[in-house]
Amino acid sequence: SYGNIILTLTDLTSTGDTTATHGEDVDVTLVADIGFDLPNTITVTVDGSPLTVVDDYSYNVSTGAINIPGTNVTGAVAITAAGEAQGG
Repeated sequence: SYGNIILTLTDLTSTGDTTATHGEDVDVTLVADIGFDLPNTITVTVDGSPLTVVDDYSYNVSTGAINIPGTNVTGAVAITAAGEAQGG
């Protein structure tokens, strides 16, 4: 195991996986706090290197679902995201 997924979330919470294991998919869902929308973009890194959305992981802006295929889980996983204020 690569330990806990490092979540740096602003105006968001998350459900789903809390740890990353080599070769196993990581599935996390972002949930926006009241008064906030899910972000259009997020940052995902593995072992400090940024992944590319679509190529390396998927993020659904409508549902907040993030999937990192197990083939890309080769080190510590970090997800950074910030909610966007509604009506802004």
